[in-house]
Amino acid sequence: MLTGNFISLGDRLRHQLEGAIAHLNSPHRVSLKGTRGGLPVGYRCAIALKLNPRQALAIAEDLATCLDASDYRVSVTPPGLLDISIRDPLLAHWLQTWADGTVRQGTSRCCGQEEHEFVDIPFVVQYAHARCQSLLRLGEREGWIGLENAGIVTPRPLPWLTHEGHLRLSHEAEARLIAHCVTVADAIAFTPEPDSLKLLMGLSAAFEEFYRDCPPAEHSPVRLGLLSVTGALLYWLLEIGLGVEALSQM
Repeated sequence: MLTGNFISLGDRLRHQLEGAIAHLNSPHRVSLKGTRGGLPVGYRCAIALKLNPRQALAIAEDLATCLDASDYRVSVTPPGLLDISIRDPLLAHWLQTWADGTVRQGTSRCCGQEEHEFVDIPFVVQYAHARCQSLLRLGEREGWIGLENAGIVTPRPLPWLTHEGHLRLSHEAEARLIAHCVTVADAIAFTPEPDSLKLLMGLSAAFEEFYRDCPPAEHSPVRLGLLSVTGALLYWLLEIGLGVEALSQM
């Protein structure tokens, strides 16, 4: 499962694939192209074609066997592409990692952070972060969830999965927001200097769409957990990416 070393699903997958080809001493790094817009979260990888175009199909099939079938659904497409989708239990574990709030612990724009240029943050971005926090506090008052220090949501883990092991979703807007959160985390992990403001604008827009289609009165612990994940990503982009205080109330 995920560890603190992998803040994104794509980074975890890339690390596993690079481990699988380490014995080849290849100069090529594994790159992934993510699918966008909904679930299941998926990636396409063309590393087999870079390693050996003539043997790409066989190499891709070997790589497919290196990935845990309980975490990934893998198919090999000629001439040697790996199409990989994330299974719900692994996605739920990733969501829980962000919902645990550990990204907020020990993180401050005043503690060991490098100086950032002044950035004028649009109102909608700070509103999205503050709204996530206020909805979590509402959920605590209503008894749907508990909140511990550093924004940790309880129960832990949240009931992301049904008894059959599928994500507990009831609206397409939930799936779209989850997929967007995955994309943002991948951008943070894959890009040395991610465009934090652009990512913030996209994520705040995805939050607004979710909030419009999934009103507070219908918030379940899972939906509130998703708000915690969204808020944690907004927090990271504001505080760590831009060095700007993430407002909890407006």
